[in-house]
Amino acid sequence: MSKLSKSKKVILIGIFCIIVLVIVILNLNRGSIDWNQYKNARPFSEISKDQVGMTDETRKQIFWDLVELQDKFTKIDPYDTQSQEDAYEMIALKYDVLESVVRDIAIRGIRENWPKPTLK
Repeated sequence: MSKLSKSKKVILIGIFCIIVLVIVILNLNRGSIDWNQYKNARPFSEISKDQVGMTDETRKQIFWDLVELQDKFTKIDPYDTQSQEDAYEMIALKYDVLESVVRDIAIRGIRENWPKPTLK
């Protein structure tokens, strides 16, 4: 195997760096972030108020409303999972809390067997 001259090594390293840079740029564009989903985000200090300052009655009402809304969506189209997901966002907007808070409340409501509206 012949030895490469110093200038050829520099050229090969330069080509390699360009290839790596192109790959990185292509991968960055593939997984672009939709920043609009964070337009209603609030500071952490407000988030902690949502979770700490909320009474159990309010949490139970949020759970009730979520289940009721999801049941309505199920009656319209039982196979539409996107509507089920949208219900979390709709309830979060109604109560001015984060969607993650609604999801936590839903999990707690199921675990603690909170009352649910009857399916009509």
